[in-house]
Amino acid sequence: MPKVELKKHEMEEQDIYYTEDVFKEFGLNLKEKSSTELRRNPLHLEEFVEREIITNFLRANNHFPEFLSAYSKIVDAGREAVLFAHGNSTNNRWMYTDGKNFSPVQRWINSVDGKYDILYLFCCNPGNHEIRSKKSAVIHPIGTYSGIRKAAGYVQIELYAPGLGYVNPYTIEYDTRELLKRLPQP
Repeated sequence: MPKVELKKHEMEEQDIYYTEDVFKEFGLNLKEKSSTELRRNPLHLEEFVEREIITNFLRANNHFPEFLSAYSKIVDAGREAVLFAHGNSTNNRWMYTDGKNFSPVQRWINSVDGKYDILYLFCCNPGNHEIRSKKSAVIHPIGTYSGIRKAAGYVQIELYAPGLGYVNPYTIEYDTRELLKRLPQP
């Protein structure tokens, strides 16, 4: 199976791995904005990631930011990664695609696990597949993601933490306190 070609854009705190087709579909750019550039490509990739992915995923649960902050201190890789691609379910596996080829989402997770504190998977998960990681926390959708579908309650955002598994929204405050106890005290 041919591998999906991912591009990588490095930001101050995040690395964005994306496919060219999704980049073009969303009308994004990587250049400095000028008045001409703004008319053609109104949104910079970094702004899109911050606004649409990270902010919306963190808003899924009021306790996600505190939990992830504590978890980041434990892993201490100092960076986050975003997988920004179309997603699908093929042969009962969660896959991401560049419009021609497919690659397993779990394979991407395995390739970056531990290099980043947090992995944001911004790709549809129509098969409601679960993932696993050994070091990095992972936040991802269950279902076919869009802002509208999420607002209507058709998509949920899940948080996976190694050693805990999927974090239960009802126990996340307790889990956060337990994480904070594992941090060195000043």
